[in-house]
Amino acid sequence: MPFKRSTLAAIATFALTATSSTLATPNPTSALLIKGNFAGKDLRILVDTDQAKADVTIGNDRLWVDLTKHEAHRVAADGTMTAQTLAAQDGSPAPEIKAWGPGPKIAGHASVYHVMTLGDEICGELLVSTWMKPFVDPAVQALAILERLEDDVDLTSTGLDGACGALPFSSYATAGWPLMAGSIDQPIFTTETISFDYEPRNEELIWLN
Repeated sequence: MPFKRSTLAAIATFALTATSSTLATPNPTSALLIKGNFAGKDLRILVDTDQAKADVTIGNDRLWVDLTKHEAHRVAADGTMTAQTLAAQDGSPAPEIKAWGPGPKIAGHASVYHVMTLGDEICGELLVSTWMKPFVDPAVQALAILERLEDDVDLTSTGLDGACGALPFSSYATAGWPLMAGSIDQPIFTTETISFDYEPRNEELIWLN
């Protein structure tokens, strides 16, 4: 394969100097907060792991997700919630994600460089934190539910062409949390903040109000 030092690995040292990740030891009583940029849109995921519920904002869309019931509601600016219809799971093909070796440090945290392929097609490159996987799985579950919304919130639009373009973002997290993900010539997702001990404000946990 013609990979040397890819675009993704090269830009990491520049892009991530402006980002921050709070990588404290996970506390089971704390909320999980992930903030980043997905395909040009701000993505914010707040997960109440005790309640198995998530508050997700992507661009201008805000939704809350019940991870146990697999339900999603759209949240209006005034706090009104509207139940959303989910399509059946389509059983789309799963990409293969292989580790190639150590990646650059991201905000002081080691990453592992991966390449993601679908059949013979190279879909992108990932800088993954593998140890985070069990702790971020609730966030990935929330994304997977929102990717089934019949009223699309653009979580399935990565900007890639061909079969790779149909892959949902949740598939990027198969090996661990993608601190950065991208195609050969452009980034698709960049993590800005990860906090495992985030203390949400009362109004953020809308299911408790």
